[in-house]
Amino acid sequence: MRNLIEKLSHRSHESVVVVPDVNFHFKNLDQFTVRTFAAPYTKEYIESMIKDYTNEVFEEKRALQKATDTYDRMMNMTRYFVEACKNLLYNETFLNDLETHKFDAMLTDPVFPCGEIIAQHLSIPTVFFMRGALFGVEQEATKSPNPLSYVPRFFTVYTDHMTFNERVKNFLLRYVEMILCRIFYAPFAQLASDFLHREVSGVDLFSRASIWLLRHDNVFEFPRPYMPNMVLIGGINCATKKPLNQYVICFLPMLEGRRLAGGGAQRLTSISPTLLVLAEEERSPLLTQTGREAVIEVNTDHYNRHSAERRTGEQS
Repeated sequence: MRNLIEKLSHRSHESVVVVPDVNFHFKNLDQFTVRTFAAPYTKEYIESMIKDYTNEVFEEKRALQKATDTYDRMMNMTRYFVEACKNLLYNETFLNDLETHKFDAMLTDPVFPCGEIIAQHLSIPTVFFMRGALFGVEQEATKSPNPLSYVPRFFTVYTDHMTFNERVKNFLLRYVEMILCRIFYAPFAQLASDFLHREVSGVDLFSRASIWLLRHDNVFEFPRPYMPNMVLIGGINCATKKPLNQYVICFLPMLEGRRLAGGGAQRLTSISPTLLVLAEEERSPLLTQTGREAVIEVNTDHYNRHSAERRTGEQS
């Protein structure tokens, strides 16, 4: 989001950045007007939460187990973020200061929708800037077509070519997501209802958005229908460039028939969650596939040895 705010500033737009006093991404903001509010959590807690989530990515679990584990972890986080939101909403001095600016719009990441509550209070339109909403709430909030026969749910390992049984499971999981969504966003809905003095549901906190800026692209996602106010801006993830280390391990979504970045004419076919190993050397990558993983290896002794050890382990 910082890159976007900087671009707006370069085009003479005035921005007021509202951030908690504990954050990772918004540092050195001298060129912006910044307002901070008290956060009831520490930097160490956020770091431990990110570490736990990263470790869980490597665990093999069923889709329903993944969904419930994510729900448990997110509910623990929600308690802190709801409290932080209360600190912001019921700070009259803070809100009065925001009201004096007469904003034209609110730019916010709505995963924790405190910004949307403030936008409704200020009666200004909202622009959502996000990777994707939890539990597929963006599809429900925008009334997007949601063909479950070929759009796999987030917690599955299905492709867009599912068997009948997989389609049934995909269909049922969508309703599990809807239930979890309502439970997860219930504290924010209650907070919004109390603050705005009217009934607000969890989905209502998302359905009012004027524009959705989605930080992904169909190169790495299965194609699905989008509403006209939903814009794919996946390239913004590459705005901040850093040199590669010796190698970079990155997980990509399930790909089928996709062209490899820097891979020449090679194309991936029928590959489940993919492990790519890329090196700094500009050499032609060699694609190997074993079971549910694919590895791009650079033609060096290190990577050839890595490949041989992995295949030997799988054969044993």
